[in-house]
Amino acid sequence: MTVQTLGYYEVNDGGNAEYLIKASSTNYYEELNNGLVAELIVDKIVNVNQLGAYGDGIHDDTSVVQKAFDNFENIEFVANKTYIINGVITNKYLNINGNNATLKSSNNCDYILKSYSTNNKYNGIIKDLTFDGNNYALDCILNDDSFRRVYKNIRLNNPRNNGSGFHQINRGGGTRLESINGYQTNMTLDTTFIKIEGP
Repeated sequence: MTVQTLGYYEVNDGGNAEYLIKASSTNYYEELNNGLVAELIVDKIVNVNQLGAYGDGIHDDTSVVQKAFDNFENIEFVANKTYIINGVITNKYLNINGNNATLKSSNNCDYILKSYSTNNKYNGIIKDLTFDGNNYALDCILNDDSFRRVYKNIRLNNPRNNGSGFHQINRGGGTRLESINGYQTNMTLDTTFIKIEGP
């Protein structure tokens, strides 16, 4: 049996989705009270609100965003929402469409996002997303040394000043792209590993 929801917590909260009700599943699912599971039907891309994120700028969405990164390769955020991140989220092999949403730090941590991999290929694109350090996160993004990533149309705002400047993207090994509350457009940092692209 297939069911369609109008939201995750309430109607029109961005978490509307289609589920297949079945006895068990090896794919992503929600457990139901009757012992059955609701397997999320994904058509190429999943938005984090379908997994239980709020995006209201109040609730902590860290675990849900991490769950999305751990279980899916093509992720999107609901347009113009703010997702509170309490700690560091990690990802690899992902394409992320931010839809002009914001990931906002709520904890003194080194990074909001850590991208990593073990190969030498470009592993996805992060686009149309704001990373707000909220004066908590030291760097908005850590792009690990071996990881190749394309960032397109992103904003990197309000990282914590550790006394050595405002650090926005850290490639590991101390190499950083630096700016203060700046919109990165048509800029490149060490094209072996990171590409920053504008519109």
